[in-house]
This record gives sequence, C-alpha cells and structure tokens, in this order.
Amino acid sequence: AGWAASHPWMASAVAVLANEARAEAGAVEPFHTFSISFPGEPIDERPFIDEVNHVIDASPTIETPTASGFLADLEDFVWHHDEPVGSLSMYAGYCLARRTREAGVPVSLNGQGGDESLGGYWQSYFAYLLGLGRHGDLVTLARHLGGALLPGGNPQLWLQAPALLGRWRRKSRPFLEVRGGPAGPGSTSAERVLGMSPRERRLHEIRELFLPRLLRWDDRNTMAFSVEGRYPFLDHVFLETALAVDPSALFSGGWTKMPLRRGMVSKLPEAIRLRRSKLGFETPQARWLRGPLLPRFESLVAGDSPAWAWVERDSVRRALDELKRGSATAARGEELFRVLMVDRWSRQFLERGRHGR
Repeated sequence: AGWAASHPWMASAVAVLANEARAEAGAVEPFHTFSISFPGEPIDERPFIDEVNHVIDASPTIETPTASGFLADLEDFVWHHDEPVGSLSMYAGYCLARRTREAGVPVSLNGQGGDESLGGYWQSYFAYLLGLGRHGDLVTLARHLGGALLPGGNPQLWLQAPALLGRWRRKSRPFLEVRGGPAGPGSTSAERVLGMSPRERRLHEIRELFLPRLLRWDDRNTMAFSVEGRYPFLDHVFLETALAVDPSALFSGGWTKMPLRRGMVSKLPEAIRLRRSKLGFETPQARWLRGPLLPRFESLVAGDSPAWAWVERDSVRRALDELKRGSATAARGEELFRVLMVDRWSRQFLERGRHGR
C-alpha cells in the first residue's frame, strides 16, 4: 500500500502509524508515498512532506500538476467525474491517483475523515465558540480566544475570522447570477448548522456537509486509474470512539484536533504536529486562471455555451473583467472555474454523450 498525501496533516499521521505497523510486521518492501508539490508557490507544502518522508524512510513520488496538463486532461477529467467539480483541487487529486497507478501501487491510504471526526476545520472551531457564546459560557470562550494569543497558543484562530466571515457573506450573496435561484446554499444553511448541538454538527459534517463530496471526488479520481483508496479515519471503531469524545476536548487555545496532536507526540515531527496553519488540497488556481486558462474563459464568454441556460452570461463577463484587471478575489475565480466545468460537462453529457467513447 502507498500513502497518498492528498490531505497533508492527516495523511502524515496515517503514514507514520502505518510505517510503525509495517516495521512491527517485519515488512521489507519500500513504503511508497505520493504527494503534490508546487515549487515556488506560497501554498507549497514540500518542506512538511520531506519531514515525514525522512522520518519513515519512504520511497517518495512528488507530482507537480500544471495548467497545460489540465487543459490536455480536461475532457477525460470531466468524463470520469461525471459532474461539474468545484475547484482545481480535484484535478490535483486526479494527477496523484495517476502517478500512484504508474508506480504499480494499487491501494493507497488517505487522511480523509480526520478533520470531520476530530474537529479539524476552522469552521467547526468557530461554530463551537459561537455555541459557547450563545449559552453564556463566556469564561470558556475567553479562555479559547485569549489562549490563542498566549505563548503556546495558536493565533491563527484570530487570523481566520475575517476569511470565514467573508465566506459566509459570499454564500449569502453569490457572485454570479443563476437563473431560477441563488448560486449557493444561502445563509439559511449556515444558520441551521449553527443551531445544531456540537454532536449534531459533527454528525452533519460527516454525513452531509463536507465528507460525502470529498469522498466522491476522491473515489472518482482513484477509480479512473484503478486505484483503491482506503481511509483509516473512517474505520467505524475509530469513528465511534472519536464521536464519544466531548467536543470541548477537540479544541484548545486556538488549536484544533487536540486528541490527535497529543496522541502523535514523538511520532510526528514537531514541525507538523504543532503546525499552526492549515491548507486544503490547494493548487495555484488563481495564477492559472489569470494566465494559461484565461483564453478558455474568453472564448467561453464570447461564444454560445450550454452554461448560459443556468448562469447569466453578463455576470460571468463582469467576473472575467475583474480577473483580467487583477481585482478578482479567489472566490470569484472559483466561481468562474465552476462555470467552465458546467460548460464542459454539459457538452459531454447533455449534447453529445461520452465524447466518442
């Protein structure tokens, strides 16, 4: 089996524990690891990847997806996913699965599910804090907020607040005009989640909010290359144990997923175990949209597209103008990318079927 680092922090924990089990079993074959890196980009996680590979004495494979590669793979990528996907992160996973297959590794271990079961999302932490405020537990609330600023705390808690507020506002007021209704789930979805108890919210994240679509995207990518993905954090015994942990034990002084951080002492390198920042499976999406992918958007807006049955072309044109001027936000770029995916999916599945297959 190989370790697929499509979820760096959680996959790192899986990798060191799997390597420990291999050593106990007397395994002698190399432990393959597969990771994504974007040299020179602020999102590049190569230093953290190298830390783990060194600790477990891995046989590493590092993949760097490119914009030109995406354009070459676009039709096959859309066909395998069978629906418009949300961002270029899904394409990075596609490239990772392909390299895994090329290395002759048919089964990969993955870190998906760890954030949902152990409170790893900033959204989960802020929902917990809002719950404390609503129930009048101001002492505990102050302990979290103040502790994040003290030595040993994680000030990222404060730095994440503006971004999360902006995200909530964008869901309430979508950028693009969609025919027949709003583009996003709207504020009522967020309000419903915030009204749940901590345990209900954790179950919602696992069953409905984040995990189902992440697993679907991952499954489409791996099955495109006949690779089987396995998810130790979704083992039913682990999930039952994690959900029995009181939510108050998951967060402390700006830190998320505290049970795992404590459990990985002397196992994970400290630079990873106590890493303050958190990235999703990021790609240089904004740079690609402004550069190599820009002509695709220009021709899309200029021509006829099945997407115009759902999205107002003028709103896409305005978003594209912002992109050209350099004033488009990351969220605006993501909306544009989704319009491209709707266009390509519609052409394949609604107009001419499986592009000749």
